[in-house]
Amino acid sequence: MVSRAAGATPTDFTEPGDLDRVRAISGVVHAGVMDPPGTFLVGRPPSSGMTEVVIQPVDADALRAIRLHLTVGTPFNSLHVRSRSPLIMLSESAARRLGVARPGTGVRIDGLMLTVTAIYSDVDRRDEVLLGALVPRGVFATGGDSSGNQPRVLIETQSGAADAVRERAAVALAPEDVRVLNVSRPLDASGFRQGTEGNVRSLALGVVLIALVMGTISIASSAVSSVHARTAELGLRTVLGALRRHIFIQIMTETLALGLVGALIGVYTGVAVVVGISTWNGWEPVLTLAAIGLALLAGAAAGIIAGLPPAWRAVRLQPVDALRRQ
Repeated sequence: MVSRAAGATPTDFTEPGDLDRVRAISGVVHAGVMDPPGTFLVGRPPSSGMTEVVIQPVDADALRAIRLHLTVGTPFNSLHVRSRSPLIMLSESAARRLGVARPGTGVRIDGLMLTVTAIYSDVDRRDEVLLGALVPRGVFATGGDSSGNQPRVLIETQSGAADAVRERAAVALAPEDVRVLNVSRPLDASGFRQGTEGNVRSLALGVVLIALVMGTISIASSAVSSVHARTAELGLRTVLGALRRHIFIQIMTETLALGLVGALIGVYTGVAVVVGISTWNGWEPVLTLAAIGLALLAGAAAGIIAGLPPAWRAVRLQPVDALRRQ
C-alpha cells in the first residue's frame, strides 16, 4: 500500500501515468487506487429506512487486487470506472441490512441512485471492506483530509517479489521526491514462519533420529542372528584360507547393503508422499538432491555402525569352535 507520508506536501501520485510506471515494475500483478472510505446513509426505495454503510471507492485494478469472493453478480470493470457509472457492490453484511438479495436492485445514496451489480461474501485482502460496499472511483467523493486520509495505491505482487517492488514503487510514483510517499506492506510473517518451521524441523529431526536408531538396532540384531546361524560356514571359510579381514568385510558389506536398501525405500516413499500431498493441495513440491544424498548417507552410516558388533564377533570366532557347532 502506497500512501502520502505524514506531514509531506500534498502530491498527486494516482494519475494513469504514475500507475503505468508501477505496473511496469517486474513482479507487479495489479496496481490500483483506493479513495478514502466514507460513511453514508443508504436506503432502498421505496422504503424510507436508511442504513449507515461504509463506502469504499476503488478502480478496477484495486478491485482485482482485493480479490472478492462473489456470492452473486459480476464486478464492475475499468469501463465503468472511466464512465463513472452509478454502480455498487455490496458485502453480504450490507446487503442483509438493506434487504438486497440479488443484483439489479437500486439503492439511494445522497440522492443518487446506484445499481447493485454484485454481492460478495469474502475478500483475500483489505478486510475492512467486508462490512461495507465498493463503488467505482469518481461516482461521488468520500473526502480526504490533511492528516493523510488521501487516496492510496494498492499493489499486488507475485509471490516473493514484495520487497523488491516496495523498494521501487515510491520511485515510480513520485520520482521527484520519494520522501513524500510511504510504502508499506502486510506484516512480514517470515519470522513467525521461520520459527514455526524451525520447531517442526526439530520435531521431524527427532523423529528421524529415533527411526534411524531403531533401524540401526534392527540391522545389528539381524546381522548378529545371521552370524550365529552361519558360525560353521564362517569357520569353514577360515579353514579354507579366508583371513579375518575377509570375514569382516563380508559382514560389513551385508549390513551396508541393508542400510542402503532401507535408505532407498525411505527416499522413494518420502518423495512419493511429498509429491502426492503437494499435488492434492495444489502446492509446488520442493525436493533437493542434498536431502536425498543425506538420506542415503545416513542409511549407509547406519549399516556400517550396525555391522561393527557382529563383524567383530565373527572375526573372533576360532575355526575349531566354529566347526564343532556344525
